Amino acid sequence: MSRPPTPDDSPDISAPPPQKPNDNRHLGLVQVHPKTTDKKEISKKKVDIVFMHGLDAQSPKTWIAWVREDDPHSGNVNWLSDEQMLPAAMPDARILTYDWNSNYDRTASRERLVGHADALLERISRDREDFNRHDTPLMFVASCYSGLLLAQALVRATEIYLPRHKNNRRILDSVAGIAFLGTPFGGSWKTGSLVANLRVEIAANAATEYNRELIEYLKPGTKDAPSPLQDLIQRFTYMIRHEDFNFGIVCFYETRDTNFSPYKNKLPSSYGGELDADGHGIVVDQSSACLQGVDKIALDVRHNMLHKFNSPQNEGFKHLTSRLREFQGKAELKLNTRAKLHDKCLEGLYFGGINYEPGQIREATETTCQWLVEHPIYSNWHEEGHGVFWILGSPGSGKSTIIKHAVKKDQGLHDQRPTITLSFFFHNQGKRLQHTVEGLLRGLLRQLLEKVPGQMHFFCNKLDTDAPKGLHDSRWAAPYLVKLFEEALAAVLDHVNIRVFVDALDECRVGEEENDTQEIEDLVQKLREIEELMRGKPQCLSICFACRHFPLLASLNKDPYIKTEWENGRAIEEYVQQELLRITGDDQLRSNLQTEIVGSANGNFLWASLVTAEAIRLHRKGLPVEDRIRNTPKQISKIYEEIVRRLSRETSEMSLKVFQWICFVEETLSLGDICFAAGIDVQESRCSSFSELYHSSASDTDPRMERLIGTLSGGLAEANGDHKDLVLIHQSVKDFLIQDGFRILDPEQDTHQKVMENGHSLLLRSCLWWLTETDLSGVGQHWMNTFDPAIIVMVRYTHLNLNDFQPIELDPRDDVRATVDALSPSDREVMRGVLSGQAETCTSWSAHYLEGIVSQEFENWLIADEIFACLLMYMHLALKQPSFLLYMYAAESWVHHALKAADNGGLLTAKSEIGKFCSRLKLEHATVYNRLLGVLHVAAGLPKSWILEELLVPMSDSPLDVNSMSGWYGLTPLMRAIRHGHDDNIRFLLEHEKTDINAKNLAHQTVLFDAFNLENYELMQRLIKHGADVDIQDAGGETLLMWAVDDDQYEIMNLLLDNGANVHLKSDDGTRAIGVAKGRCLHGLARVCF
Repeated sequence: MSRPPTPDDSPDISAPPPQKPNDNRHLGLVQVHPKTTDKKEISKKKVDIVFMHGLDAQSPKTWIAWVREDDPHSGNVNWLSDEQMLPAAMPDARILTYDWNSNYDRTASRERLVGHADALLERISRDREDFNRHDTPLMFVASCYSGLLLAQALVRATEIYLPRHKNNRRILDSVAGIAFLGTPFGGSWKTGSLVANLRVEIAANAATEYNRELIEYLKPGTKDAPSPLQDLIQRFTYMIRHEDFNFGIVCFYETRDTNFSPYKNKLPSSYGGELDADGHGIVVDQSSACLQGVDKIALDVRHNMLHKFNSPQNEGFKHLTSRLREFQGKAELKLNTRAKLHDKCLEGLYFGGINYEPGQIREATETTCQWLVEHPIYSNWHEEGHGVFWILGSPGSGKSTIIKHAVKKDQGLHDQRPTITLSFFFHNQGKRLQHTVEGLLRGLLRQLLEKVPGQMHFFCNKLDTDAPKGLHDSRWAAPYLVKLFEEALAAVLDHVNIRVFVDALDECRVGEEENDTQEIEDLVQKLREIEELMRGKPQCLSICFACRHFPLLASLNKDPYIKTEWENGRAIEEYVQQELLRITGDDQLRSNLQTEIVGSANGNFLWASLVTAEAIRLHRKGLPVEDRIRNTPKQISKIYEEIVRRLSRETSEMSLKVFQWICFVEETLSLGDICFAAGIDVQESRCSSFSELYHSSASDTDPRMERLIGTLSGGLAEANGDHKDLVLIHQSVKDFLIQDGFRILDPEQDTHQKVMENGHSLLLRSCLWWLTETDLSGVGQHWMNTFDPAIIVMVRYTHLNLNDFQPIELDPRDDVRATVDALSPSDREVMRGVLSGQAETCTSWSAHYLEGIVSQEFENWLIADEIFACLLMYMHLALKQPSFLLYMYAAESWVHHALKAADNGGLLTAKSEIGKFCSRLKLEHATVYNRLLGVLHVAAGLPKSWILEELLVPMSDSPLDVNSMSGWYGLTPLMRAIRHGHDDNIRFLLEHEKTDINAKNLAHQTVLFDAFNLENYELMQRLIKHGADVDIQDAGGETLLMWAVDDDQYEIMNLLLDNGANVHLKSDDGTRAIGVAKGRCLHGLARVCF
C-alpha cells in the first residue's frame, strides 16, 4: 500500500507519480548548480540559496513539475537546475537543496525538531568552510513545514550558550533573505493534522518507526493546551524584528482548495470514515502562512503547487525570483557597506612605520637561525601552541634577526593546524607610534583585519573611526584598544590558532628614558591574562617576546625562555668566516682573526660585525690587524666610545648635528633630507630662503652622501631601504649617545636634560625656519592655487599604496588635470576605486562647497579625479622639490620639538623661537600658514596653551587667522580644541577678541554642533553665553534643535528653546523641529508646539 499524502506533498493530477520511500537517499546539502567540480565557477557566485523540502517529502521530487501541468507524460522540469529556469533568473547564485528525514511514520527518525535544526546549522557551517564561503550572503526558500525547521535553526543561532554559537551566529549574520512557501506559522488545517495523527497512531500500533514530536508543531494550541509551535513562532518573531537581524522575508500562501478524497483513499478502510470524501479546503490559510508585518504574496494555486514551477513565465516563479533578486541586491549593498567600513578601519589603524622590520647586517641563512626552531624549549612551546615565550639577550646579540627568522619559519609550518601569525617590531628611532603600546595594538589589529576579515565584522562596528587624530597621529587610548584586541582574539580563536611575535619590547617607551617601562609592563601583564583567559577557546593563543635582559619584563620562574648569547655562537662563527673571505691571500691571518673575534664576541652579533668590519678596513689600509683586534674593548659601549672619540675635530660639530637629527627626529628621514638639514646653520643664518644659501649637498648623489654620513658617524649610522632612510645601526647606539656620546662631542651637554633640550631646540629652530622659507612657501602657494586646501590636506593624510596606480611621468609644465583626463578608461576606473573612500568622505561637505572645488573643465570629472590629480602633484613635489618632505615634516612635528624642549628646561628658548617665527611670517603666504600648514590648528590640539598664546600675541598684521579652516573637515582652531577636550585652549580662544564663535566648517556646522556631538551640556551653555547662534543650519539645512528632537536630548532641547531656538525653520527636505516633535509626541516642545 502506498503512503498517504501529507500537507506538504498531497497528490495532485499535475504532479509526478509518487515514489517509494528511499531509505538510502543522501541527507544534507546537495549542490544543484553549478557542478561541484567546477571550483572556478563556484568562486564567481555571489550568493548561496538553500531550498528546503517540507514534512514527509524529499528532494529533488519537491522541486519537480510536469512540463505541461495537465499531462503527466509530458516530462519533468526541475526548476532548480534547468538552465532556462532558476540558473537563468539568478545567474550569480549557487543553488543547493537541503534533504532531511522529515518522515513521521515508517522510516521516521526519533530526532526532535531542535536536533534537526542543529544538524541544519552544522551542515551549512561545514559546507561554507569547505568552499570558503563564510561571508557569502545566504538565502533560503523553505517549503511548508521546513519553514518551521528553519525558524528553529535561526532562533538557535542566537543562543550564546550553545557550543558552536560563533559558527551559528556567523551563519545568521550572513542571511540575506527568506522565502516561506505556505509555512504553517499558525498551524495546519484540521484535515492535515487529523491525517498526521492517524498515521502516527497506525505506526505506533504496528510497532514501526514514528515521530509524534514533529506533528505537534502542526497544532495551533489553545490556552489550556499550548503548542510548542506558539513558543517557537513568538521567539522567531521577536528575533526578526530586532535591529540586529535585518534580512528580507516574504511569505507565499495558496488561494485554491485542496480536496480531501486523496487523503481518505490513502488511509486504511477502518480509518477512512474519519474524512469526508467530498470535502475540500485550504491547507495553510493566509492567517497561518503570513507573519505579521511581513511582505506576503498570494498565488492562485493549491498548497502542493506552491513549490512547483514549469516555466520562466509561471507567475509564482516570477514572484519568487523577483524577491530573491531583491534580497541579493540588498545583500550586495550591505556587503559593499561592510567593505567600505573595513577599508575605513584599515585606513584608521594605519600609521607610517606600522609594517617596519629592522634591517640586518645580512639576511639570515637557513642554518644561521635554525638552532631556534630545533631548540627543545622553543619547540615544546611551539608545539603546545599556548603560553608566553621569551627571547632574551644583550644589545646586539641578534634578537631581531632571530625573531624575523621565527616569523618567516612560522608562516610556513601551518599545514596541519591553521595558524595566523602576527608580528610587530618596536622601533625607538621611528615615529612615536612605532614605540608605544597604541602602535603595537594598532599594528596587530590591522593584521587581524587583513588576514581574517570575516571574523572582524564586530570589530569594524565597534572601532571609533571618527576619533580625532591627536599629536603624533595618536587616536585611541591603549586600554580601549586592549579591550578591542581581547574581543578580536576571542572571535578569531573560535576558528584558527594565533601566534604573536613582538620584537624589541624594551624599546617601547614614550621618551628617551630607558627606565620608562611602566606602560609596557602593564601591557605584558594584560596580554598574559588574556592568553590564560583564551585557553578555554577551541584554538590556541601563544605569544613570543624578544627583549633585553634589562629592564626585567620576563617572568623567568613562570615562562619558558632562551638567552641568545648562549645559543648563537654558531651563527656568529658562520658570519665572521664569510665576511673574512674579503681578506684574500692570507689564510693564516683569516684563521687567527676568526678565532679571536668569535672567541671574544661573547654571543654579541653586533660586536662581532663591528670588529670584523674594522679588521677588514685595517687590512685594506695595510695596517697591523691582529694586535688591534686583540686589544679591542669587549663591551659594545666601549667600542661606541672609541668610535665617537676618533671622529675628526674638523667635523665634530657636523657630526653632532647629524646625531641630533637621527636621535631626536620624530620619524625616520632620508639620507638626503638629513644631510640637507644638518648642512644649514639656521641659528646663524640671516637668510630667508635656500636660494640665498650656498649649500653643497643640494646636488649630492646618494653614494657621496652615504660616504659623508659614514665619515661623520664613524659608521654608526647607515641608510636603509629603497628610500634611503637614515638610522643608527642599533638602538644601543642611541642609548649610548644620549647617555655619554653627546657629552663627548659637546662637553656642555653633561646632563640628560641638556642633551634633550639641545637636540629638540635644534630641530624646533630648523622646522620653524623651513615653515617660513620663501621658496617652499611659494611652492605651497602654487599647490594651493591649483587645488582646494581641503583636497590637499586629504592627500597629505591619506595612506595609499602607490603601486595601485600606473606610474605616470609628470612634467611640471603640464596641466595635471589634463594628465589624469588622458588616462585610459580602465586605469581611470582603478584609480577611482582606490580613492572611493576618500571621495565618500567629501560627501559630508556642503553641496555648494563641493561643487565649487570640482573642476568643470573636463567632462565627467569626479571628486576622485580631483583627488588623484592633487596626489600626482604631491608626488611630483615630494620627488623633485629639494627639502619638500622636510617641509611637510616641519609642519607636523615642530610642536613636538617645542614641547620636548620646554619639558627639558628650554621653555624660554622655545618661546623665543616661536616669536622669531611669527616675525618672519609674510602676508602673501597667509593661506599657506593657515590652510596648508595649519599652524594654529596644530597648536589648538595640544594639551597646553602656551604655544597657542605665543602664536597669537597681538600683532596688527599677523597672517595667522584665528578663524581659518584646516584639515579634512575644515575645522577652525576652536573646533579642534573642543574636539580634543583641551579646556585651556578653549578658554583662551573664546576670550580672543578676533574669534568668530559662529564660524562654519565644510559641513556648515559651528562649534555648537561639536559640543552637541560630545553631549557636553555645560560647554553648550558656555558657547551660547559667548554668542553662539542656536539657529545655525548645517549643509542639510538642519538645526541643532532638530538634532536634539531626533536624538531625544530633552535637556539640550530645553536649553536651545530657552535661548530662542526657532521651531519653524525647515531643513532642505522640508523637515521642521515642530513637525518631528508632534509626530513623536515629545512633550519637551509642548509649550511651543501645542
